[in-house]
Amino acid sequence: MASGSGRKRKANEIEKLLNSFQERIIDLELENQYLSERVKLLEEENRQSRLKIDDERREKREQIETNDALVKINLALEKENGRWSRSYAVVLAKLKDVTNGNPSSIEGPEDYCAPAFISQISGVPRGAEVALHVQPDPACIHFRRDSNMGRFELGSP
Repeated sequence: MASGSGRKRKANEIEKLLNSFQERIIDLELENQYLSERVKLLEEENRQSRLKIDDERREKREQIETNDALVKINLALEKENGRWSRSYAVVLAKLKDVTNGNPSSIEGPEDYCAPAFISQISGVPRGAEVALHVQPDPACIHFRRDSNMGRFELGSP
């Protein structure tokens, strides 16, 4: 009888140990499921963060391109005719102020005299052309936002 109760006790200990292992397996599976969901959330947060960083870099690059274009326009005008510098200083200052360095916010009909240009800036779609006219001189400077590259190009009308 002693050996029978010893076996029974051993069987109970093994059963308790087995139940303990099964509970631990269930706990680990639940923890794994939680961690998998957490990883998915962190990956999505990381993706959103990368998109935001990419957008900020693109905006900064466009701002630099806009500023470069403004400098080129200003230099071209100063080289062409010294009298233009004063009237265009107003236009360029307003352009910088209104666009906040965002090239897509320059828009309008093709031809402007300086006062009309100042009052009508609102936002240029890609590929649009804008001609800047200075009165009383009939000459003008065109710049165009390239439809693929988002760059400005100077040219004559």
